[in-house]
Amino acid sequence: MIVSAGSNVFARSRLAARPRAFRGWMGVSLSLLMVAMFSSVTIQNVARAMELVKPEAAPENRIQALIPDIEAYIANGMSAFDVPGLAIGIVAGDKLVYAKGFGLRSKGGEPVDTRTIFQIGSATKAFLAATMAIMVDRRKLRWDDRIVDLDPDFQLSDPWVTREFRVFSSLC
Repeated sequence: MIVSAGSNVFARSRLAARPRAFRGWMGVSLSLLMVAMFSSVTIQNVARAMELVKPEAAPENRIQALIPDIEAYIANGMSAFDVPGLAIGIVAGDKLVYAKGFGLRSKGGEPVDTRTIFQIGSATKAFLAATMAIMVDRRKLRWDDRIVDLDPDFQLSDPWVTREFRVFSSLC
């Protein structure tokens, strides 16, 4: 590639930025792949384990019976994917029945606990969308509901935008 001296600095800086962006994209892609793999395998393992627990038992008791298997699975997954640390919470009904941190925040860093804040970037938008879709499916709200109708204290700087801001608008 022939580049003039004036644009050479720009070309080098653009090329230098590319690997970082690529690593960031790859990190997000690998994270999503790990979540998908963990979810599919976990669902099968949990389903198999749930057969061993009495169905009339309360959800909290069934989860408590599965904790040793869950913790062993997490330890194996962290080792297999070289994950330094993670935190997990299990909610049954409306109650947090299990919460624990595993490993370290970064290699050689502080231990993970239930209050560790992970930098997951824009993945939170997917969590919000999934939660909202569940609420729409349960008929608790509709995609085109106004936010101000759901939360009367909601207010933006423009009164018209405040009045017309919809549930689906929060995903944009």
